[in-house]
Amino acid sequence: TGQESHPFSGSRQVASTYIDVRVPLLSSKFSVPLIHSFEVEAAGRYDYYSDFGSTENPKVAGRYQPFENESVTFRASYGTSFQAPAFSALKLQYLTFPTVNVPDESPGGFVYANAQQNDQLAGGSLYVANPNLKPETSQNWTIGVILNPPFLKHLTVSVDYYNLALSK
Repeated sequence: TGQESHPFSGSRQVASTYIDVRVPLLSSKFSVPLIHSFEVEAAGRYDYYSDFGSTENPKVAGRYQPFENESVTFRASYGTSFQAPAFSALKLQYLTFPTVNVPDESPGGFVYANAQQNDQLAGGSLYVANPNLKPETSQNWTIGVILNPPFLKHLTVSVDYYNLALSK
């Protein structure tokens, strides 16, 4: 058997960096009524793709607990994201499949057709790709509450709403 040739070659270089900072702004040490703790988080991600350029994506979040027993926690976040298409989806992929005999119904039941009767699916190959794929970007935000009732020690209830807006 001969060796199959694959009609593509290519490469992608990717470089990324990420930073995440969480800062407690208020705590019980400050003795502020209805503020046991309040913290904010700021994060950022930078990516460079040799075939799509660079992108910067921020995230900001907050977390607030009004009571010392931590029975209620409020949280919220906002961020953006970027996802480049898979490299393999952009370039040609070579798929092969074998010859398959197709069952032929006859009075005695199913009998596999004789390959000479052209009742078979011929084996072959197929090249697939979509070089026009574009990156996906999104803006997303969440808001939620976590409840830990003090009278039910092992129960945690979380209710969150999120909004995710994708674009290409």
